Formats: sequence, structure tokens, C-alpha cells
Amino acid sequence: MNRFHKLKFALAIFLLSIAFSCNHHEMNSKKETAVRFYKQGLRFLQEREFILAEVSFNDAVHLKDDFAPAYEGLARVYLQRAQLPKAENFAKESLKLNKDWLPSRIVLARIYLAEGAFDLSRDELGLALKQMQNKKLPSLKSEIYALLSQNDLRQKRFLDAQLNSKKALALQPQNEQAQGILQEVKDITGRLRGRRAFIQELAAKTQIFRADLARLLWTELSKSKLFSEDSAKSKQAKMTAPDVEAENPAFNAVQWCLSRRLLPLLPDSTFRPNDKVDRAEMTLFLQGILKVLFPDSLYSLPFTRGMHAYFDVDSSQPYFKALQTVSSLRLMESKDKYFRARHTVSGLEAIKSIDRLKEIMRELSFH
Repeated sequence: MNRFHKLKFALAIFLLSIAFSCNHHEMNSKKETAVRFYKQGLRFLQEREFILAEVSFNDAVHLKDDFAPAYEGLARVYLQRAQLPKAENFAKESLKLNKDWLPSRIVLARIYLAEGAFDLSRDELGLALKQMQNKKLPSLKSEIYALLSQNDLRQKRFLDAQLNSKKALALQPQNEQAQGILQEVKDITGRLRGRRAFIQELAAKTQIFRADLARLLWTELSKSKLFSEDSAKSKQAKMTAPDVEAENPAFNAVQWCLSRRLLPLLPDSTFRPNDKVDRAEMTLFLQGILKVLFPDSLYSLPFTRGMHAYFDVDSSQPYFKALQTVSSLRLMESKDKYFRARHTVSGLEAIKSIDRLKEIMRELSFH
């Protein structure tokens, strides 16, 4: 190779190295900027500025479309908005890009938990713990055990919920979620202690049916002076449900509720005992019961705490007024700003609502 060709070859190598260096620098610069957008999005999430958080995470994606944390951030945003299918897709995309990115696995577990896919949620949390086997990260492990505890609580496995929340607190004593779950387990076990077998069984149900609600009302309210046989005779109406036969375990309860106008028949005159009760319908049922109990003073009760606003409910909803009344009396509540109207009511939620109703009746000397 003559001197000219050697110089030409050396120049080519030099130019290639410069191009590679520039490209490498540009890639590093993009990644650093994407990381800044991601951290900014997390700050906005913490401040509950969900629109700004979404913008930040999207900026990170547009800058570096294989940046797994940005997709995890978007999953968090949609989880907060209760848009679970979108949240799940983003969390899975994040794990596809980086299967070792632990926050994505934990967010996916949260999404599954919100969807009621308890086994899938538990599987993701188990994988997360396995990934962390040789790592300390006590706060992250504490978060995982708190989620396992929440999973147990949702499935009414109270002892397991208690054990996992204690594990979470051993790792991070200030874990508020674990503290709350531990307290809730204590409250629940105290609430159910000494109650009838039917109430114990109902508390373990993740969803209830109209027949269950009728039996709950009958079991808990039939001894009230307001509903005693003598005082109720004048109010009773001969109402029957053609689709609830005498052999049905809920037959007497349904007839009792119908005759006292505590539960309504549907427009086609059926009761549909096997229909699930969702949260929107429960507000309407509770409002109807309140109207029977307090026909002249429903909207001037001394226990109201003012109107509640939920991100996923507006005044056009047919249950809007009922929800305002029911939530102001603490008959139904939500731990965040989403009411989730179409989620089914669990047995424990129904028991808490009726227990609160009994408190109001006692305070007004009805009981």
C-alpha cells in the first residue's frame, strides 16, 4: 500500500471514529434527556398533575422510543385515571423492552389487582421478589409486601394480609399503605367477631347479588322498632317477586324488603335475585332506604359532611344525586377521587354500609 492510500485509509478511519463518537454522544444525550423527562413525570405524578405527567412521559418516549421507564410512567398515569386496559398495555410494553425494570412489574401487579386478577397480580409480585433476591432495597420490598397484603385483604384472607403487612412494616416502618391495611384488618376482624354465620360468609364474597343484599337487610334491620311487625303493618304492601320462589333461601328476606319498600322491583316486576350489585346501583338502593327511614328530613340530616366530587362521575349520571347523599353520610366511600361506579360491591362493603346505616338510626333514636 503506497503512502497516498495509507493516508486515505487513515483519514477514513478518523472520519468514522468521529461519526461514531458523535452518534454515541447523541445517543447518550437523548437518554439523559429522556431520564430527565421521566423523573419530571414522576414528580408531576406525586403532585397528582396527571396531564403534565403524561406529557413528560410522552416526551421521553418521543425522544427515545425504547426507553422502558417512560412506558412504565404512562402505565402509572392511566392506572391513576382508572383506564386499566391502557395502563396494562403500557406496563407490558415496558417489560417487553426491559424485563428487569422492577417498577414496571410492580405497576403491572397494581393494575392486575385493580382489575381483580388476584393470581396474576400475585405472580408478578413473586417475580419481583425473585428479581430482588440478592438486593437490599428495603423500601421497594416493603412496597411489594404491602401489595401482597392488599391482595390478601381483597380476597378476605385476613391472616395472610396481617402477616404480609407486618413484613412490609418490618422493612419500612413508615409504610402508610401497610399501616392502613393492618389497621383495616383489625377493624374487620373486630366488626365480624360474634356476628351471625351469614354475615361471616357474606364478608368473604368479592361480589354480592341482589338476593344477598335482601338477606343482609333482613338480618340486620328486622329487629329495629321501626320495622317491627306492629309498626310496619300499616306500611306493608302485598308485593311479591315472581322470579323468587319459596324454595329460594332469600325468599323471606326478599318479601320482607319489598313489603317495606327497602328494595324495589324492576320495571318488568321481577327482582332478579342473581343479578350482581354494582356501586352505582348500591347508591340508589341506599338512597331508597334513607327515604323510607327519613321521609321528611333526608336532606337535612345532621351527619352530612358536604358534597363529594369524583373524577369519574358527573351530574349527568342518573345516580349522581344518590351518590352525593350516600357519600355525605359515609354510607359509601372511596379511598381516592374515583368512585368506580360499575365495580361490583363486595360483601364487606355492603356490611359496612348497613352498619353505618344502623349507627345513624341509633343516633336518631330509631333503634
